[in-house]
Amino acid sequence: MPTAEPLPPPPWVRGANKSGRRQLSLEAILESAMRILESEGLDAVTMRRVAQDMGTAAGSLYAHVRNKAELHELLLDAALAPVHVPEPDPARWRDQLLELLTGTARAMVAKPGIARVSMETAIPTTPNALRLMDGVLALLDAGGIPPREALAAADVLALHLTAAAYEMSVGGTPDAAAEELQRRTSQITQYLELLPPDRLSHLRAAQNLFETEEEADVDGLRLGLEMLLDGLRARSR
Repeated sequence: MPTAEPLPPPPWVRGANKSGRRQLSLEAILESAMRILESEGLDAVTMRRVAQDMGTAAGSLYAHVRNKAELHELLLDAALAPVHVPEPDPARWRDQLLELLTGTARAMVAKPGIARVSMETAIPTTPNALRLMDGVLALLDAGGIPPREALAAADVLALHLTAAAYEMSVGGTPDAAAEELQRRTSQITQYLELLPPDRLSHLRAAQNLFETEEEADVDGLRLGLEMLLDGLRARSR
C-alpha cells in the first residue's frame, strides 16, 4: 500500500498557514517542545520553557500556538504520526483493528506524558488523531458493523486504549511505571495477608494474576480489546 501524503494542518491551528522559511515556525516550536518532553517530561513543556529553549520571548509563540493545551495536543498528534493504518481486509478486520489499537497505545507510551494528554483531550481534532479515527471506522465498516454502532464502538475502544496507555505510562518511563505498579500490587498483597481468609476472597484468588511487566500490560490491553470486539461482533450478528 503506497504511503499516503500527510494530512494538512487544520486551519484553526494558528501557525498552520505561516511560512516555514522563518526561524520561528510551528514545526520549530514542536521540535523544541518534543525535545523538552523527552528530556524533562510533560510538565516542563510550557510556552515559557519552549520560548527559552528557542531563545525568544514567550509572546512570540502565540502567533503559532494558541496556548499550552494546544501545544500538548500537537505533541500528541506528532507522537501518533508513526502509527500505521492498514488497508481494510474484511477477512482480517478484527486482527487489523487490534494491531492498530495496540500500536496506538504503544506510540502514546513511548513519549512521556502523551497518554495523559490524550486523557485530557475530550475530542482530538488534529490530523493524525483524525487519521487513526478514520482508520478505526474503516475497519469496523469492513467488519460489517453498522455506522451508528461503529461510531459508539470507536469511542469505547479509544477510551479503553487511552486509559490502558495512561496506566502503562504511570511514573513517566516504562521502568518507573513497572516499579510503581509493583509497589501497589505488593501493598494489595500485604493488606490481604492481614485479613481473615474469607474476606475479599475473589480478589485473593486473582492476586496471582497480577503482572507488572510492560508486555503483560500490552497483553492485558489486547485481551480487553478482544473482549470488546467479540461482544461487538456478536451484537452485530
